[in-house]
Amino acid sequence: MSDRPVEFEITSRARQYGYVIWPKRRDPNLRELLGERERIDVVLNGRSLGERRVDWKYRRISVGPTATWGLGEDQNKFLLDLDAGKLSVSTA
Repeated sequence: MSDRPVEFEITSRARQYGYVIWPKRRDPNLRELLGERERIDVVLNGRSLGERRVDWKYRRISVGPTATWGLGEDQNKFLLDLDAGKLSVSTA
């Protein structure tokens, strides 16, 4: 795991369309965490989602709408960390 996870708000658009979407100001943090990867294995709240594409242009990674629709309203932040070469996405 990295020193500190990257944290940012879960937007309504992210919930609706099933994406982890980060703000532009977090680009340096994500580049440091992911390097130049175009694809990475994603684990969301302990559930493996398999290999996903990192869309650097639109600052997003698809996790599927069923994964985000099920998030409770009290879960309003994404926490991203690298664990054993996989992107660990948890919510808080």
